[in-house]
Order: sequence, then structure tokens, then C-alpha cells
Amino acid sequence: MPHTMKFSVFLCGLFLSGCALTSTAPNFNGLHNFDGSEAPVHINLTKVALHFGVVLPLIGDASLDGTVEEFTKAAKKAGADRVRIVQSDETTLWWIFPPFSFLFTPKFTNVAGDALTQPPTWCAQ
Repeated sequence: MPHTMKFSVFLCGLFLSGCALTSTAPNFNGLHNFDGSEAPVHINLTKVALHFGVVLPLIGDASLDGTVEEFTKAAKKAGADRVRIVQSDETTLWWIFPPFSFLFTPKFTNVAGDALTQPPTWCAQ
């Protein structure tokens, strides 16, 4: 890959860094949750960031902690008072442009789960 192309890819990544991409799926076609309550809102959130030295957030924070914080903000916005996280994944691209990426490391973290808006029916009295 030519150096100008690598630099272009890096600039694109830099401009996209520090963002959170959120998608929701509220339509469960009338189905209920496993506990009998109304179906939750499913949230899939991916954070993209540029970290310094692999671990320190530089532009954005794609650590698992930062992504879970963003996920819970999205759940509150959906009206939830509880969440159930069903999956998380961290991808650190330290190997993509060595040695440059050892210092400035692109990172993606995904958290997917349910925003629970109602108490479980077995707890309701």
C-alpha cells in the first residue's frame, strides 16, 4: 500500500474517531420478554476512537468502560431503568500500521444488549 494511501486511511480514521454508532431494534412483533414482560429495546452500540500507546484514550474513548457508559446513556434515553448486556467485543488495531500504530492505535468496541423498561412479571405483586 503506498504511503499516500496509508496517510489517507489514517486521516479518514482520525476524522471518524471518537464517535459512537448506535442502532436500536424496538419491534419484537408483539412477542414478550422471557420473563413475560413486554419486549425490551435492543441496543447495539459501537465506539470508534484513537488511543495513544494502545491503552490511553486520545481522541474518544473506546475502552469497555467508556462504551458501557455510552450504552447506559442510550438505554436511559430509551426509557430504561435496567439493562442486560448480552455481548461485548474490543478490537485494538495495534498491528495495522507499525510502528506508527504502536503510538496512535485505532480501537473499536461494541456493546449489545437490552434496555429493560418494565419490571419482570414474576416480581410484580
